[in-house]
Amino acid sequence: MTADDGSVAAQVDVEGMALEEAVEAVLAADASRDREQVREALEYVTDDDVVTRSALDEIGAVLAQNVSGAREQASEAQLQLTNAREVADPITDLETVERRLDTYEGEVWGLTEQADDLAERHDALTDRYEDPDSLYAVADEIRAVFDEAQRIEARVYGLKEELSEFETDVTNPEVWINDVQQDLTVVEDALEAVAAAAEALPTADADVEDDWDWADRDVDPPVVWYDATLRVEHVGVLLADLRAELDDLQTWGERKEEFETWYAESVSEDLQTAADRRSELADRLDALARPAWTDRFGGRLADFESELASRDSPVDWVEMQAILDAYRPESLDA
Repeated sequence: MTADDGSVAAQVDVEGMALEEAVEAVLAADASRDREQVREALEYVTDDDVVTRSALDEIGAVLAQNVSGAREQASEAQLQLTNAREVADPITDLETVERRLDTYEGEVWGLTEQADDLAERHDALTDRYEDPDSLYAVADEIRAVFDEAQRIEARVYGLKEELSEFETDVTNPEVWINDVQQDLTVVEDALEAVAAAAEALPTADADVEDDWDWADRDVDPPVVWYDATLRVEHVGVLLADLRAELDDLQTWGERKEEFETWYAESVSEDLQTAADRRSELADRLDALARPAWTDRFGGRLADFESELASRDSPVDWVEMQAILDAYRPESLDA
């Protein structure tokens, strides 16, 4: 919610006040507002520590440049996606390639739409510069538009980087397989952490009160078991994603005479080893579970598994990590 919402805070007359005085006046009218956001907004209309509408001229030009830059970046991403499709054309029959392109298409379309909406929002804002109904309301909308422009540009930069990496991948299968190997190393490290947690848990026949060595620690066995179970399920999705990629890469490799099939076979064996270990750890955690633990965390685990199941391959690993982090207990380190 911005200050341009008809609220009491939006109607506070802050013109001519010192910056900190204006911040306090807005917060006095609406204590629910975030102090730093209020200050950030008012700084856009402050000159020599005094809140004044004359500051709109200078900040308005900077804001227009930022909004224009966001739209230009979105347009560049569209062009880069077109080029990526052309580069990938010989292998778009591979499901992994097609899905990655579809994912990029959705992101580019979304960012373009957001940039267009932002331009309309900016146009509506500039109409209020000459006679602002509330200087704070205008200032807060300036802050919001700045933030959105920067968010769009940051995401476009990231997307353009991903598209560049994609173009490299689809011109050289061995480079792509190397990426898979690197991702597999990350997964193997995660399995090591799960194995360590499982090893530390009391055995199924142990007396939790007497026979375990965690009595002086800040976490307890149920929490450790729950966290390890989350991570082993999370790894399962990542391994399935890597398997789909590698299967397509092996298909692609069969078409290229210069392709080093031994490398793909080696990575495939490592991937299967990791998958087998994940299954063993999942079974072990099931065996270690106590009824009280599953009663306590069963609902959360079911919700987590449902969220994972709703993600189609290829999955966004950053998004997958965010889902895991949202469910992990705060008492444990990542």
